[in-house]
Amino acid sequence: MASQVLRNDGATNPYLLSPMLVFNHPDPKLRFASAVDTSIDVEINGLIAIAEFKQVFVNPHGIALDGQYQFPLPEDGAVHYLHMRVGEREIEGTIMPKPQARRLFNQAKATGKKASLVNQHRPNLFTNELANIPAGSEVEITIRLMMPVSIHNDQYSLRLPSAITQRYQPMRTQAAAEQTLRSRNYLSSDVSSNDVSSNDVSSNDVSSNDVSNHARIHTRSGDLESGTSGSGLVRHLPDTIHGDNKVDSKLAINVQLNAGAELAKISSASHQIAVVASDYGRYNIQLASGEASADRSFEINWQLASSNAVQVATYHEQIGEEHFTLLTLYPPNSTLKSQINSSLENPLSDAHAPEVSAEMNQLARDMIFIIDTSGSMQGASIAQAKASLQYAIKQLNPADSFNILAFDSKVSRLFSQTQMATSENISRAKHFVSGLRADGGTEMYQPLSQALVMRRSKAADTQRENVLRQIVFITDGAVTNEFELMQLLSHSTQNYRLYTVGIGAAPNGYFMKKAAQFGRGHYVFIQRQQEVLDKMTELLDIISKPQVTNLELSFDNVIHAALDVYPKRLRDLHAGQPLQVAIKSSLPLTSFEVTGQTPQGDWYRSVVIDESNDADTKFAKIIDDRGESAKEVDEKGVAKLWARRKIADLLDGLVTGKPKEQIKNEVTTTSLAYQILSPYTSLLAIEKPVASAEAAVKIARAKRHDIREKLANSRLAVQESLQLMMPQTSLGWLSQLMLAALLMISACAVYWFGGAKPKPVVQQSKAQSL
Repeated sequence: MASQVLRNDGATNPYLLSPMLVFNHPDPKLRFASAVDTSIDVEINGLIAIAEFKQVFVNPHGIALDGQYQFPLPEDGAVHYLHMRVGEREIEGTIMPKPQARRLFNQAKATGKKASLVNQHRPNLFTNELANIPAGSEVEITIRLMMPVSIHNDQYSLRLPSAITQRYQPMRTQAAAEQTLRSRNYLSSDVSSNDVSSNDVSSNDVSSNDVSNHARIHTRSGDLESGTSGSGLVRHLPDTIHGDNKVDSKLAINVQLNAGAELAKISSASHQIAVVASDYGRYNIQLASGEASADRSFEINWQLASSNAVQVATYHEQIGEEHFTLLTLYPPNSTLKSQINSSLENPLSDAHAPEVSAEMNQLARDMIFIIDTSGSMQGASIAQAKASLQYAIKQLNPADSFNILAFDSKVSRLFSQTQMATSENISRAKHFVSGLRADGGTEMYQPLSQALVMRRSKAADTQRENVLRQIVFITDGAVTNEFELMQLLSHSTQNYRLYTVGIGAAPNGYFMKKAAQFGRGHYVFIQRQQEVLDKMTELLDIISKPQVTNLELSFDNVIHAALDVYPKRLRDLHAGQPLQVAIKSSLPLTSFEVTGQTPQGDWYRSVVIDESNDADTKFAKIIDDRGESAKEVDEKGVAKLWARRKIADLLDGLVTGKPKEQIKNEVTTTSLAYQILSPYTSLLAIEKPVASAEAAVKIARAKRHDIREKLANSRLAVQESLQLMMPQTSLGWLSQLMLAALLMISACAVYWFGGAKPKPVVQQSKAQSL
């Protein structure tokens, strides 16, 4: 099986570049010299993926240098492994608190040791600092993470970011960022941050003011996350290289997919891929060309062959006395009605599983469309956004009211209030959208705040009552003030739902998903203009179709006295939008109940987990009131995914106003206990000190002398012991035989240990001071 997909062509976007290594070379012109080639190996088993990112850094210069690299990773991944190879040296990293990691890294850097420090600055944005890269040498960094597979409309997908969109940060000055860069030799005294961008660097701690719901992590005095240009555009180090300094980093991907069932299709919306089926339910996927430019995210999708729909699936992992379960709730979909009707033989069905009414597809809506027209949307992104919006306007019903807000550094509104979707108003809306152009900054706060409190026109108010406001936000999310935006959404008292549409080759997926989470809506990602029709159709169907609200999970409180469940607050279920819940318990889960409401009444499911671990069954059967059981599959990585979800939930508390120090302590404790990266911890790898060749020879000789002396003493002691303990016969042949055997063993040991030559050791030279 093979799938070929055209790439997302369009005008060049100057805000989206492939990554590179930035050196602290004395000559500013030689700092942006090295591309960072990345290979990604992914193993997918059911709903859990293990991804290994291997990045190769090269120092082409004649002196040892320090370097820094900024790279994206999936925002829902749990980073837990770091390995560094320099020549023949192999070094593994350890997760530790940021202050300790920074201190040890700086000490290693000052003493000429090779070191690597990985920090998380947003859930989907990391930096890797390298110290003392030898002249003309190659450094290979391996980072490993675990992440869940996404499920949408019965389609499974995995998205691996490989490019970063420059982000706009409103109302920021450059002075602090320039001072930080100069102090670390990344910026000379005659170069401004407009020429060389600031960096998302980490310091001794995370400031209480600046921890922005793990969306924007600032640092203390002297260490500022990023600088801005005069226009307010954030200049991240790897993303601001233009002209002769621009490099083309390469990307190679290898995916081993164990779906556990036969697939109907495998496709990629981002790259041409080659697919080979190796066994039942097992597939190997690679880039058709072997490698590609790291200028856009890689996305792979697969769909199961026609079979009974799955409603509940569980994955389990036990570590010590703790049990971890990843539970997937599949929502009522288009086949819900037939499934419910087929189970009417159960007396509980009439009361707990009401029939779905077709009238639910005709819900009146008060819709506000927000479209991003900032500079980062230039090229294909603005074309996709306008096409998405034009399509959405055409789908409005006469019973709907609507408005359009376009924003860059300022907000432009189609109407002052939401208006009914008459033919005249729709015509005005189409003309408004056609005239939109991408330019300027990305000031999201104003359009969002206006949309939350915007009044409806008199016509809209008199015709309908209690209409739910639905906000559709189309953007690439290229901002750094996510914290303020999510606070706005979290603290709003309005009854609304927010649906975000991520546009472009590398949208800020973390912000888009998190904003939808706080707005109790959903997120859609559109990478190619050819996808606009399908993806917007899906989104509008989600908005208009029935949903199950006020979901709650119930467990046996007697058996499970203390459960730790994430997320704490379950979102609504829409068609084609499953919900995953991570649970930690002291005993294995055996059953649970799910309750909620539909417009027709209460909704109920009882689930019994089958503990017989059938390795061939990767997905559960349909679970309903008849008591059918779900197959549970043992899977590595569930514990780390649970810990990742817990950290995300804890950091959400920064938005809702929980004590920052308490959150920091709990996040750090969880991060260290389960060895996954967090905003308060770092992954550090430092080479161990190596003795000189002369010292190594002396140590080896001393050890050899000690071994010989101990063996000689041992032979004497054995001989004396045998003479005392053994019967003294006339021949004494037994004692002599045993003594001879011991002497032979001792002689071999002396020869083996004593004659070993110490391996030559090269003394580590200290890097030049720059």
